[in-house]
Amino acid sequence: MKPIKAFGLAMPIALLLGTALPALAQQPRSSFEDFGCSFDPDELVENGVISAGIFEPGVALVGFVTEKNCPGSQQNPAIQLTCEIPLDEDPGITLNTRNFTCEINGAQCGFNETFSASNRRLEIQPTRVTIRCSRSVD
Repeated sequence: MKPIKAFGLAMPIALLLGTALPALAQQPRSSFEDFGCSFDPDELVENGVISAGIFEPGVALVGFVTEKNCPGSQQNPAIQLTCEIPLDEDPGITLNTRNFTCEINGAQCGFNETFSASNRRLEIQPTRVTIRCSRSVD
């Protein structure tokens, strides 16, 4: 099976979700959409979650179908992120795992830090990768 390439982008980076443009970081809001995210499948290979060769080594998958919700009250004290990355080809597997690292950039929500998600889920399906992460910031 040929390794999957997402948009042919060679970006050997760790999983970092919710990286915002600097202009967005200056004005905290309660929610954001379509800002971009990336996912490095090499971590899944290193953790033994998927086999090598499914995705091209050293190539991050990038998507712009994203949503981030900032904490706004005691009822919603979490920063939440959802990212959907379309795939060029069917990877030949389906997967639902929590065994990956998810970092959420807090700048859009007015925080000067990046948060490691305490709740996370990654799904690989024939046409997309979906990532959901959250972390309480109270």
